[in-house]
Amino acid sequence: GPPLQVADMSRIRVVAEIGELQAGQVAPGLEVLVRVDSLPTEIFAAAVDRVSPAVDPQSRTVRLEAKLGEPD
Repeated sequence: GPPLQVADMSRIRVVAEIGELQAGQVAPGLEVLVRVDSLPTEIFAAAVDRVSPAVDPQSRTVRLEAKLGEPD
C-alpha cells in the first residue's frame, strides 16, 4: 500500500508561486487544479484562499494559497 494515506483532504493547504501577470486572474474562491511531483498522474481541485498583494522583486512572482478539496 501507499506509504502515506491522507484521511482529511480539507486540511491540506497548497502554497504556490504564480507569475505576476497571472495574479490578476485569480481571486479567493476560484477553483484551481493542482498536480504534485509525487503523484504525477493525479490532479486535485483546490480553492484559492489568498493571493498575496506583494510581488517578489527578483522572481516577479506572487504567492498563492489554496485549500485542497471542493471550492466553497
